[in-house]
Amino acid sequence: MVMINGESRDIAGQNLYQYLEEGGFDFNRIVVERNYEILHRDDLKKIVIMDDDTIEVLNFVGGG
Repeated sequence: MVMINGESRDIAGQNLYQYLEEGGFDFNRIVVERNYEILHRDDLKKIVIMDDDTIEVLNFVGGG
């Protein structure tokens, strides 16, 4: 199982970029952390989600 933003999901083996794309995330407005390490946007396509990964997706919101 994988923890994504505090929720347990059975998505081990899936490509991280594909998961985010299918989830409708705007790559220009997010930062992704995997196992307490911030990932470079160019690396997302290379990463396969593994069992016991902890992933946090932080979405920037503008306002004023």
